[in-house]
Amino acid sequence: MCRAVPGDIDCVLDCVHAAGGKPSDASVLILSALSDLHIKYKLGKALLKREGKDEAAWLDTPLEFYREANIRMITSAVRYAREKGLTRVEFAAEDASRSDLAYALQWGPRQRGRRRHAILLFRHLRGVHPRRRGSLFPALVRELKSQEGAAS
Repeated sequence: MCRAVPGDIDCVLDCVHAAGGKPSDASVLILSALSDLHIKYKLGKALLKREGKDEAAWLDTPLEFYREANIRMITSAVRYAREKGLTRVEFAAEDASRSDLAYALQWGPRQRGRRRHAILLFRHLRGVHPRRRGSLFPALVRELKSQEGAAS
């Protein structure tokens, strides 16, 4: 498991090589946030820096900027991992149970034309109201199937 940054992916590969393995022998779980709270307040300054923006603009920058920058960071990390020879790449969305489902689902279509990989959206459901749990998964499955059909 690593963050959605090339340096972390390189550390995974260093461990694989140190163990005598090849990148194709390993799988990597790439982690990033999807909730607005985490995107802006946990990743915000790093996303601004990655996009060449002044960190002083942190609080005044609209949420949409952070959402788009985060998707670019995630897709770039997945692409980097694959270019380095990792064939089993998964993505886990930290704090996804508090994310906007429509935003969370934007990540899938950005991966069209790439090899299949897993998307793990929920690390825990303890803080999710039972009614929301019952509506999240059916909506998620419907949307992912719809995206899969559109990609075919």
